[in-house]
Amino acid sequence: LGSSRRGAAFAAMWLGARTAAAALSSASAAVASAAAGAAVAARGGRVSERRVAGVLAAARDAQTRGFAGVDGKEGNERGHSVGGAAAAADTAAASAKTVDAAEISKFAAMAAQWWDADGAFKPLLQMSAPRVAFLRAAACRHFGRDRDALRPLDGLRVLDVGCGGGLLAEPLARLGARMTAVDAASESVTVAKAHAAESDSELVRGIEYLGVPAEELVAEGRNFDLVTSLEVIEHVKDPQEFLRVLRRLVAPGGAMALSTINRTPRSYAMAIGAAEHRLGMVPE
Repeated sequence: LGSSRRGAAFAAMWLGARTAAAALSSASAAVASAAAGAAVAARGGRVSERRVAGVLAAARDAQTRGFAGVDGKEGNERGHSVGGAAAAADTAAASAKTVDAAEISKFAAMAAQWWDADGAFKPLLQMSAPRVAFLRAAACRHFGRDRDALRPLDGLRVLDVGCGGGLLAEPLARLGARMTAVDAASESVTVAKAHAAESDSELVRGIEYLGVPAEELVAEGRNFDLVTSLEVIEHVKDPQEFLRVLRRLVAPGGAMALSTINRTPRSYAMAIGAAEHRLGMVPE
């Protein structure tokens, strides 16, 4: 791990499995600065507004008819059968500690804009290339992969928590990762699945998108080689509990990658005071 750079607006953290566990009880974990300010245009086509509206309407209709989430699966699947009611209740109780209903509603209302180059998530689209480059380099170092290979993450099981519209899941899938991506806002997952379905990449079309909180994957006993969660921790109820959940999803020998706004006067003034409050460039 490198040391954080005071001038950076965002901070990125790469933690190996052991370091991630130690970081939960120590505030001295070092962070590596991310090149988040680079204005690099995001690759990948946009889903038309009409298409997004149609998909969202269909998902909402399915939910009112008793279906579970946006997966189009009956309510008795994914542990929600009568026999799994207790497990589902435990998961709901656990997620209540981290999931902020107000934040979920806010992002659900903006879901149609995830891939709009001029929409609310324009800064995240612009940050996509440098963020992916950072993760690619760090993952190759950690797992001993050739960073110059066409698909350096080939075969790695990667989970993106708080995936939104799939802005990170898609490029990581193109690098060969076996992607699972979750978000508690089912509307965002609907958009992510619609965008992936129109991709020319079989790897992208194969992403496992789930409209569930991360706690549900913990309850299922799943784990992953790499767990990512970018610009999410500032939106949860209990950051420490959220980190504990993520840590439980990291397989032995795996790693966790996080990023958020840097806690410095300069980043507060630029990212929160200006970009969020005054200019409305990014969601608050």
